[in-house]
Amino acid sequence: MQDTFVTVGTFTHETEAYLFRSRLEHEGIECFIADNNITTVHPFLSNAVGGIKVNIRSSDHEKAKVIISEIEEQSNKHQSKKIKVGSTIYNAIEGYCPNCDSEAIYVKNYDLIKLIISVIAAACLLPPPFKKDVICRDCLHKWKKY
Repeated sequence: MQDTFVTVGTFTHETEAYLFRSRLEHEGIECFIADNNITTVHPFLSNAVGGIKVNIRSSDHEKAKVIISEIEEQSNKHQSKKIKVGSTIYNAIEGYCPNCDSEAIYVKNYDLIKLIISVIAAACLLPPPFKKDVICRDCLHKWKKY
């Protein structure tokens, strides 16, 4: 009986496909990458050929589904770039909360007047005139920073 192959992921960039393949191989699933040569030589053809495909044996498909769902869950956890607290919108930034050490911190958007004043101060080589309002998504701790 011959084993068939199933495509479990398609990617635009070769590095994404190889990272995905390495995760599956780390879990003991043999993978094969298809169409990476054409998209490397002619990247504009990636959409035409359907992207770079990561294929596995159909017998490993159930095991791969569990791993793929874990990867998607981790990806979705860090994908939120904005949160809304009350009527205020905050953008994600890198750093840590001083209260709970969470990496899920967000900075409040400047209003137009503060933005203009900050640009003028930067042009004059002055320090920022306003501190940014920062909030932690996990514990809702608020603080100010430059």
